[in-house]
Amino acid sequence: NTCIICKQGTTIMATDKSLFQRLGGSAAVNAAVDVFYGKVMADHHLAPFFEGVDMKRQKNKQAMFLTYVFGGGPAKWDGPAMFATHAHLIRERGLKLLHFNRVCQHLLDTLLELGVAEADVEEVGRIALSLEPMFDPAQYDKNAEAAGLPKLAAAKQPPAHAAPDSLYTRIGGAPAVQAAVEIFYKKVMADGLLSPYFSGVDMGRQRAKQVAFISFAFGGPGKYTGRDMVAAHEHLIRNAGLGLPHFDAVAGHLVATLHELSVPQPLIDEATAIVMSTRDVFDPARYGIKAAA
Repeated sequence: NTCIICKQGTTIMATDKSLFQRLGGSAAVNAAVDVFYGKVMADHHLAPFFEGVDMKRQKNKQAMFLTYVFGGGPAKWDGPAMFATHAHLIRERGLKLLHFNRVCQHLLDTLLELGVAEADVEEVGRIALSLEPMFDPAQYDKNAEAAGLPKLAAAKQPPAHAAPDSLYTRIGGAPAVQAAVEIFYKKVMADGLLSPYFSGVDMGRQRAKQVAFISFAFGGPGKYTGRDMVAAHEHLIRNAGLGLPHFDAVAGHLVATLHELSVPQPLIDEATAIVMSTRDVFDPARYGIKAAA
């Protein structure tokens, strides 16, 4: 059999060897990934999972993964394992079989749209379905054990109340955190270095997220369910110039806010240490980005 995939007037042909070759090789996989993510991002069930994601990088990773799965890549996949990559989304953001099945359907529809032979599309479908158990929440503990990750049942549960010796409690609890966030964002929005990053942002929602994050970071009750620090900021570091000067400005505003609220210096020092522990997340060098000359 010979598979022909056309994109923008270019015809790609491959002899009947591996599925990767039958699909049309690298050019065909790249074309499929572009069309596939167009469908994914138009799907309201799936698009929220890609909020803040560098899609160019995501497409490159997907192309490499599909190349490997379809028999055209290295003998061993050197990217993260499927379950390890998605475990936090299953555990914290409700990723489940519904989403997996929609992703599979978009992939198969993409291949059909690009003129891939039906037999090859069916083979892709069989490969995709073999991954389905990884996305079944009912099998999370089994998958976690195989991947060497903590099981849900063994995960540490957040305390119903903040520990009496936590920074959250000593700083004044929820009222103090909420007051600090209000003052903090007034300072941030008055800072010409930082305010452009909040253009178009729902500040009410932003403040609520910040209250939840600070409460969690300072040892308060409950569980933080937002994105981790890297996921929330990487796209700004890569695409909008966010870096260490911005982090330092934010940290400075937080310290000034705590001083304004008459928080004792030892507690400010403790809060600062927690904040500074995340500073490297904002270093462009971490992402292979060279600092501007």
